[in-house]
Amino acid sequence: MTRPYENPPAEIIHSGRKLKLTETDDVLFNCDGCKEPGYGRRYTCDCGGNSFDLHTCCAVTEDTLKHPLFGDLTFEFLKEPPPPADEKTKCDACGEEASGFVYHCSEKDLDLHPCRSRAPW
Repeated sequence: MTRPYENPPAEIIHSGRKLKLTETDDVLFNCDGCKEPGYGRRYTCDCGGNSFDLHTCCAVTEDTLKHPLFGDLTFEFLKEPPPPADEKTKCDACGEEASGFVYHCSEKDLDLHPCRSRAPW
């Protein structure tokens, strides 16, 4: 099965911004969606002098997905801010804090970074 981020469009509109797919492999960036570092292919714009970047897997998402690591559980893509700092959200695939976009399974209260939702990693 081909996922949307595997063959992304050249341009998208995200939260009112026109973002262009950039293929630069040597540029490090911080994703404004999931808040995780990245490099290489991403969506970007220079919005009023401020750079805005998204991993392709944060920009071109699936509303829901199932991940082989978690069997038949369904994860829903969430753009809402994470809980307050005293209730930190953790990615259940890598164990690191998730401070931006996540895929969430309400049945088991599990979360995945969008880039960890891709299998295999």
